Amino acid sequence: MRNTFIILTILACATWLFAQDAPFAVYQAEPSQETFLAAQGHFTAQLAENEADASARLMLGYLHLMELNRTIGWYDEHQDDLKAGQRFGWANLMLSMGRYDDALAQYDKLNESKPDWSCPWRHKGEAYYESGRYAQAATAFEKAIETRIEHYDAYVWLARAQHALGEDATALATLETGFGYYGKDIEDPDEEVDAVEVKEFYAMLLEVNGRDEEAAQVRAELEGN
Repeated sequence: MRNTFIILTILACATWLFAQDAPFAVYQAEPSQETFLAAQGHFTAQLAENEADASARLMLGYLHLMELNRTIGWYDEHQDDLKAGQRFGWANLMLSMGRYDDALAQYDKLNESKPDWSCPWRHKGEAYYESGRYAQAATAFEKAIETRIEHYDAYVWLARAQHALGEDATALATLETGFGYYGKDIEDPDEEVDAVEVKEFYAMLLEVNGRDEEAAQVRAELEGN
């Protein structure tokens, strides 16, 4: 609620500052896809003429923020009608915005309706992880692996959660098991987890587990790249 109040206050100030921009005022008065596109086209045209137009760039940002919040409101109102893929996309949007509890509420529903779908479990684990609830995160990642054993990035995330819980030996074993599924998953692993970050994490786990020579080799490979 506090974040919503702040956003509404900012938008009210923006409207006062830029009331001369008619398309923006029309959108605010009657928000719709049509008025949004008209306002977007207005500010985009201004930027096409002058990329340094700070006012147009700022108003375009405000406009998209308003439309994002309108979209979230629409999903809130229609959540009972969502298909599984749509709910998953909405949950991921909430996750990307740091609205972890909102995301978790949607992942919970997906876990109930599609318990064998690995991805919602994995992303649920990420929401728990990013909000500092590492034990819950580990449980969700384990479920993601249980439902799809080759889910490579779920192993990486599980290892991160285990490391956060102080279980470094287990984390190393988990990560090395996951390496066996790299390239075998139905997803592109590098789209889910950064390969360089994974190698750096691996080197650190090797070091804390006393496997210094292997850690040095991994770090040498990183420097060579």
